[in-house]
Parts: sequence; structure tokens; C-alpha cells
Amino acid sequence: MRFENRVEKFLSGEDFSSGLSAKFIGNVTYVGRVEKLIDVTSGKKIIHVGCADHINLIEKKMKEGVWLHSILEKAATKIIGVDVNHNAIEYLKYLGIDNVFELNIISDSLPKYIKNKRWDYLILGEIIEHLDNPVQFLTQINRKFNLYVDEIIITAPNAFRWFNVLSSLKSLELINTDHRYWFTPFTLAKVVTRSGMIPGDFYFVHSFPTRNPIKKLFYKMFPAFSDTIILRSFLKK
Repeated sequence: MRFENRVEKFLSGEDFSSGLSAKFIGNVTYVGRVEKLIDVTSGKKIIHVGCADHINLIEKKMKEGVWLHSILEKAATKIIGVDVNHNAIEYLKYLGIDNVFELNIISDSLPKYIKNKRWDYLILGEIIEHLDNPVQFLTQINRKFNLYVDEIIITAPNAFRWFNVLSSLKSLELINTDHRYWFTPFTLAKVVTRSGMIPGDFYFVHSFPTRNPIKKLFYKMFPAFSDTIILRSFLKK
């Protein structure tokens, strides 16, 4: 999807509105987060940031076929995973996973296994909502990876999601207590723009898709109620 109105000047701060109407347009399908990531990255070269997951869940997810890194690996032509969690990376290597590496993508120097290739995508899945300063984080990524990566794919929790609407009617908020932010398509694109990157298409997707045809129809009619946003962003060379 994309914005109907030209919003670049508002994203950059060149223009201002206290009530901008940023309408979403584009084809809408009912799709899961993982399914969309596979669709976008199939046949591509990928750096998967935060690949490890929680160490106590890794083997269980592998057995159930839902560990994201192995799913992306089947679709990509080349993939490496990086994570700051030393114990999780060592555990993955113990399990025989050899394309994952311990790396802090901000503070560590980029190793040769990244710099020796040109990568199509760097995936940041469910990361920026946990950060104190996402603009600063993405700015550093833009500066560090712009010679090696074409696009950043960001997934983040959608502020408009249906459960938020229902919870607010009960004066409740259901939230992961490590989250700092909820995002909308505009605010996520604003963060990306302020980081020096160029926001592209975005998608409303579902972390846990349903087979219920009524729910599928509802979300196809009202995609903004989906629980997750995926935003594709281009690094400036």
C-alpha cells in the first residue's frame, strides 16, 4: 500500500499540518507477516537482524516449523543471521546452524562476510519498538550499511490494531511491557525519513493469521485494523 496524497514534504518536515489526512490506497489482501516477508524476499540475499529469538523457544519453534530464520532461509538465495545474544548464537551453532553470527550491528565493525557481498535486504523484525531512540538507531544503520544493502524491511506493531480498539473501550491497554512505541504508517515513515532513508510501500499484515472467513473478510475491508505494519525503506547511497 501507499499514501494517496503526496506526503514527502510532511515526512521531511518541509511542510506542516496539524490535521493531515493521509489516506492509504493500494491492493489489499489478507496475509500473514511471515507469508509477506517470504513473498518480498524470495530469491534475494538477506541479512536477518535479531535472528536468534528467545533461547528457550528456539528448538520448540524449529520443531513446529515456525522459527523465522529457517523459514526465510528456504526462500532466500543467500541469508545470514546476526544477533547480539551470545548464548543464543552459541546454542544455534551447537544445533548445527552455521549461517548465524554474534554481532552488534551498531557498535561492532562490519565483518567481511557482510562487506564482501551486495545484499538485497536487511530485515529488522519487531525490533524498533523496543528501542529508546529508533531514529538514532536507524540513522546509524543507514550510514553503516548503505554501501552494502539496498533496502531495509521493518516490521512493527500497528497502533490501529483491532485489539487496541476493543481494549480502549474497556479502559485497558494490552501491551508487551518492553515496548516503547506503537506505530502508524505515517509515524513509521516519519521515523525512517528522519533517519535519512526513503520510505517505500507498506503492508498491513497479521502476526497470527486466522482461517475464519468472516475475520478474513473484515480485515480485507478494514486492513488498518491488522496487528502489524511492514515498511520497505531504501538506503541513501
